[in-house]
Amino acid sequence: MATTELCLIPSQAMMSSLSSPQSSVRSKQRVPKNKKIKGQTAYSLIPSQLQESRIPMEESCSMEQATNVNDRSSQQLNDDSLTTSPDESNKPNAMTNNSNKKKKKKASKKGKKMNSNSNNNNNNKSSASPQIRRHGNFPDVYWRCVPMDHLREHPNFVPLPLPESIDCIPKLEDIRQFRQESWQWDAVHEGRCTTSQAVAALGFLEPEAGKILGVPRSWLRGGMGAYHRLRRPALRTLEEMNVVLCSSKNTNRNDIGQSRSISTSSQQQQQQQEDSSIWLPNNRANNSKTQFAARYCIPVNQDERKERLQEMRHRYHHSSSEFDYSVRMIWGSTQESTALLTALNYFVQQVGTDVKLQEIGMCGAGIQLEGSNLILGATPDGLICHPDGRTEVLEVKNHCPFFASSTRNNNNNRSQSRYVVRPHNNLLPNGNDKSSNNKRAGVLPHYVPQLMMEMYCMGPECQSAIMVRQTATSGALIIRIHRDDGWIDEMLHWLQKFQSTYVDKGTPPPRNFFLESNEEKGDECDDDDDNVSSARYRKFLDWTIELESKVELLDHVPNNKIQRANSATPGGLVDLFLD
Repeated sequence: MATTELCLIPSQAMMSSLSSPQSSVRSKQRVPKNKKIKGQTAYSLIPSQLQESRIPMEESCSMEQATNVNDRSSQQLNDDSLTTSPDESNKPNAMTNNSNKKKKKKASKKGKKMNSNSNNNNNNKSSASPQIRRHGNFPDVYWRCVPMDHLREHPNFVPLPLPESIDCIPKLEDIRQFRQESWQWDAVHEGRCTTSQAVAALGFLEPEAGKILGVPRSWLRGGMGAYHRLRRPALRTLEEMNVVLCSSKNTNRNDIGQSRSISTSSQQQQQQQEDSSIWLPNNRANNSKTQFAARYCIPVNQDERKERLQEMRHRYHHSSSEFDYSVRMIWGSTQESTALLTALNYFVQQVGTDVKLQEIGMCGAGIQLEGSNLILGATPDGLICHPDGRTEVLEVKNHCPFFASSTRNNNNNRSQSRYVVRPHNNLLPNGNDKSSNNKRAGVLPHYVPQLMMEMYCMGPECQSAIMVRQTATSGALIIRIHRDDGWIDEMLHWLQKFQSTYVDKGTPPPRNFFLESNEEKGDECDDDDDNVSSARYRKFLDWTIELESKVELLDHVPNNKIQRANSATPGGLVDLFLD
């Protein structure tokens, strides 16, 4: 499951609204008549389960449209740079110099007048493109995102069925058919050691182990959360899952199944006609330089931006103390499908148009660990299905660009607070170096259990995992890590130790439980006992660091090659803030 990089910053009072510099160079986007979706916007197709927490998608600038650098009226800003005007041509003589100076003065005066009236006249053109703001009060957490429901209609995407259409689970492993946002997916997490619980149960989030691994301080929450989660009752048998996940909503499965099969065909036909307007497939045979597998065609409007601003203000006033945390969590969730699209476009371009991105739910429910009460589960963000039959699990991480900051008044007293956008330069590879030793561009050690567990739960055929680490201003990294069955066996050893030593006995784990629990006993501790070996655990941590150093950096995708939501007004600024 996708997450966002968390850096918990104490919340502060928000400052008054700041005006956003807007480019006055606007032109109306033309959408083919046969491609418009009547009465439909990007927001209207967001899953109902997330409507309460989601906000409509912002009007944004299309990265798919070519910009003529010689045409000033068509110039637009990149995400993290200022586009300047073309240089003036060389002057052949003094007379030309003087005339050009006069023209420049006139143009400067004219530009000032136009800028002074820009608030009243949106058709005025600015003489130079303003820089995108790096600070504001209300971040746009839906900045240029492509909703998951739209991604499901991509010609290279294989979606899961609607949860309500699943009437029966023939075998335990079939719970992978439930989508991540469904209540059934939440239900099967109870009492199960998933990837989010595994990293804590392994002791990686304890202070000492975290220090050895280099885990950020904000992640060091300890193992108590995993302990309490694994103590909850779980759905373990096939009968229990069918009763809870399927039977509760269907009284007569056969009749309902027959009626659904009749009505679904007509509904699917109608839905396919509507969905055909979301994506326009690119013909790579005619255009070999195309960056994306399909063109995103959903129009957006200014009203959505206003709605999102109202929603963010409501969130802040409702719970200002948790606003910072909420911004980062929502960013990671809303930008997940955009990062998945980045991976899909990359592999389509590198491998071919036969590459598919498959949606997947929780895997590993059918795994039985002999002599242990531990039950596993892992949910990749997707599966990369290659034409040769290979499958790679896909995990995406969206690094939130918003950081809380404070300003001071003339008396040097903290007066106001706002957010700033900071680039994630630590994610950029060292120049053009794509070697495995480039740790700044690698997989963080506390992500290794997640990727290895996803490969293990997918089965022995899955031999590698792909991670996309995407940012708003610094592009994205495409990373591959290969399966290590020896490390997986050691991971299972420590997970079962956590289960038997703490969860089964109802004993909360102490601080630094795997490193310090037997320090006083020293060599008296034996692997045959219920106690753990600190020396063996230290070797496991070193092994994890070694795996982190062996990841393969496939590529760094710059911002102009990341497909995001289209803009209703090409040439307009793409502001990360709503105020």
